[in-house]
Amino acid sequence: IIKCLQLINSTGIQYQFTKDRQMYLKTLSSILESSNNVQLLIAAVQIVGSWLMTRNGSGPLTRMERLGFLSKLSGLDSRAIGSIQGQALADVVGHTILTMCEEHSWTLVNMEGESSFHYSDFAVSNSIEDVFNKCFITCLLNANRSIRKRAIELFETFLKKLNGPDHEKKKYSRIYSVMLKLFQTDFESIGGRFLPIVFIDVLLGECSSSGGIKLGGTGSWLPSARQNLVRKGKGDSLSALISEFRAPSSKARIHCLQAIRTLSHGNIDSCQTTIETLINEAWKNAASNQFRGELIQVIEMFLSSPYHARALRNVNYTTRNSLLSFIKTLKSLDPLPLVDPNLLVALASTHGLWYEVMALLEHQYRVLSMMENVEKDTIEELRACVRLCLRELGENDAFLTFSLKSCPLQSSKWAVSMDVHGMTASAIGAYTQLIDFVESSQSNELPYSHFEMDLWESRWVELQKDMCQLQVTKEYAVATSDPTLLLDTAWKNAEWDKVSGLVSSPSLVALMEKGDTRLKMS
Repeated sequence: IIKCLQLINSTGIQYQFTKDRQMYLKTLSSILESSNNVQLLIAAVQIVGSWLMTRNGSGPLTRMERLGFLSKLSGLDSRAIGSIQGQALADVVGHTILTMCEEHSWTLVNMEGESSFHYSDFAVSNSIEDVFNKCFITCLLNANRSIRKRAIELFETFLKKLNGPDHEKKKYSRIYSVMLKLFQTDFESIGGRFLPIVFIDVLLGECSSSGGIKLGGTGSWLPSARQNLVRKGKGDSLSALISEFRAPSSKARIHCLQAIRTLSHGNIDSCQTTIETLINEAWKNAASNQFRGELIQVIEMFLSSPYHARALRNVNYTTRNSLLSFIKTLKSLDPLPLVDPNLLVALASTHGLWYEVMALLEHQYRVLSMMENVEKDTIEELRACVRLCLRELGENDAFLTFSLKSCPLQSSKWAVSMDVHGMTASAIGAYTQLIDFVESSQSNELPYSHFEMDLWESRWVELQKDMCQLQVTKEYAVATSDPTLLLDTAWKNAEWDKVSGLVSSPSLVALMEKGDTRLKMS
């Protein structure tokens, strides 16, 4: 197949607008899109790359064909080809894309009052976001150090052009652009990789730039590899690293930053410490809260992107993913960013980040609790998300104790306290009295909340089940038509025909599809 592709290319058929040309381009496109053979992919990339790198629009591809092939090149990384076999392919793709960008001019144009870049040979106006996504994403996590360096240098060059000379005079304008650009980038093509590495490479490149990140010279923030180095008897190397960073010589600082970059690429814990430090420095040194507010919105969009993998490709880190690193980084920021709690709970559910999200939500709750003039609805929304995390983590006592903050009635606090301390019979009686009080109340302005009433009812049912009151729970399940409780009582009463009918009901099927382990066990 490789020889056939090369032979057809040598005939010049790509310059003839015929059906044969159409079939040839379609074949190359199919290979780039679906093939897993590294040698065949390399041959296809070399052929397409030779067309993309032609000057002055002299290549055989139309504007749309160029953009289509460029998109397919940038998506090769997501095909999960082995890192060792696919390295040669990644090098060819990276060299092709970077050479194309380095040897061709990029022009700053104004379209409807907005500044953007467009690639002259494409003859179409593209925002720098689209160009960056197509050209650089596949290069930023390449194992080849020289390719990564070229990609970062091009990224910094484009930022300078985008900011312009006037913007460079403004304090923090450069790092503002860098942070926004990073979080706005579409990382779909490398969504299965550890994205914090990209942030570290770019932000470390900004440490010595005018208006970039200013790192302290104490060395106290250096990666957690300190302990590893000391264990291996290399403590002197770390001391030398800190001394170089303190040195006024720019060459010494560059060597130090390169050493930190190498440590971050080689150790996932060192990577976490480094990204927390870099983003924290940029966050603290922001010129105003306006920068932080805009950045929070961009971060929320970044976190909610669908391309983040649940686990890394590396089998040694199956419990790690990029979002875990970013959630930990958000918790370390000072002042604390207030991220949408519902978004955090959704991320915890889809990516298994309950502990990390719980820690961030607790931190947010402590901060908001100490602030004045905070809306009550905002606090209650945050409390609801914290309670959901506690329930998912199986922290029943902590859930009940935290629920007291949303219970204004003193009788509720008394009932919950007995429940927490294991006084089951007394707690059942207290919940029963509260429920009877609600049913007999005639006032429209009630001193209790809907959450409080739901808490009484749910805890009364759970305690009845703990006391093995099967008849009571069965009567309640029939009265409320609760399918989950009906299934539970039918299972415990050995009513197998009823169990079989309930399991196939639409409501329970939907819960099983969501992954409810209790229903799957039933």
